[in-house]
Amino acid sequence: MTILSAETSGQENVVLAPNMVQGSNFVVLGTLAAAGATFHPSSVIPKNRVTPQLLQLHGMPAGTSAGQILVDVTRGSQAFVDSVSVGVATMTQPFTTTSTTTVQTGFEASPAEDDSWANTDTFQLYTVPLYNLKVLNTNNADTATTALTTPTVWVQYIHIPDISGSPGYSQYISAASSVSSVVYSNVWFDPTFIGQSELASYDSSNLSCWHNGGMSLRSWGAIGGASSTTGSFFLNGSYLQDLSVVDGDIILHKSFTAKGGYSLAGYAYTDTGPSGPSEIAASQLRIEPYDFANSILWGPGAIDLNSGGSLVNESGTTWANCLTVTGALTLDGASTGWSPPATGTVTLNGTAAVTITGVNGTNAFPANATFTLSLHTVGGTPGTTAPYFFTATTANAAQIKSGTTNANDVYNWNAAPTPGVSITAGNIDIYQRLWSPISGSYFGPT
Repeated sequence: MTILSAETSGQENVVLAPNMVQGSNFVVLGTLAAAGATFHPSSVIPKNRVTPQLLQLHGMPAGTSAGQILVDVTRGSQAFVDSVSVGVATMTQPFTTTSTTTVQTGFEASPAEDDSWANTDTFQLYTVPLYNLKVLNTNNADTATTALTTPTVWVQYIHIPDISGSPGYSQYISAASSVSSVVYSNVWFDPTFIGQSELASYDSSNLSCWHNGGMSLRSWGAIGGASSTTGSFFLNGSYLQDLSVVDGDIILHKSFTAKGGYSLAGYAYTDTGPSGPSEIAASQLRIEPYDFANSILWGPGAIDLNSGGSLVNESGTTWANCLTVTGALTLDGASTGWSPPATGTVTLNGTAAVTITGVNGTNAFPANATFTLSLHTVGGTPGTTAPYFFTATTANAAQIKSGTTNANDVYNWNAAPTPGVSITAGNIDIYQRLWSPISGSYFGPT
């Protein structure tokens, strides 16, 4: 189905329920309309996952508006305009046009990021045609080859309106059952997008889509684009559950909520919403590579773990590298957590000082840890009195002595779980896990 020109909101009601057999695909393809002439921006501010900074173009043409697609003609890539202020456009992550417009299942789709935009490039703005698609569900299981390029429903370059006139008040529901795949590419959603698929499906996903009214995903992927940019309904946000994925430097405005079964975050940017931080509640979110080699959860957003929720590092690198959000990290609303217990052995050296040494990332302990000692091995010169602490404890260093000259007994030491550790990516690296005794929520390994 080729959409040649834009409709008006409410002009018709389109409900699709395609069933593809014998390895067929079903494609809905909108036709972009050029908006103005080609141009060169005055400057380009590149994306930076550390500072954090979204891609911005300065010196945009008059009339540029959020929801338009901007194509870098020079480099063959494109992105949505997420917002515009005084000639400055904040962009979603650009992808090569070919990688998001080749019809295939979500399992095979491999979007390629382009971070090379420059003010010397030639750009063209396009308007996405409005199409009154209300529901799209599919039921089928036929795939023609083991390459998994079929079966898929592929929807590209359309703008789905919210007839209320306010993004996020209506809902657009898309479901994929059996092993079918539904892929939306470069689609503008004004209703809240609700994507639901079977765990065994061929990876239904949204590629570089602008979820203006927010989204709720269950076993669905959102790669690139943005969510909840201008949604005004109080529930608008981004909801993840049951093996959902956010990746491709998707912009999660307001806040996100992870619930239900565990979900994955590859490259994802998060804001803090007006109602508070993002939440991981009774669920697990794993920072883990998906479509790309690495994974980073970044942006100015704050994140709170509660009700047994956990944020887990499966990135293959340190917390300091994979969690660069600049907002507060909290457990049940508190900015501090408990360190795990730490254990080791120490050999006495008579009445000379011996240091119990913790190692960051292995058996680290904070300065206020409570210690217990138990005899491990009697030395050649046994002590006749118990060892004792003789100086104040500092992080990873507690000094003890024996009351017996030349005593060389070996003792087990144990640092008890300790409260009051500030929750930072660096401290999670040091202690491996920071947790809350209130709900059992934690930052740490699986």
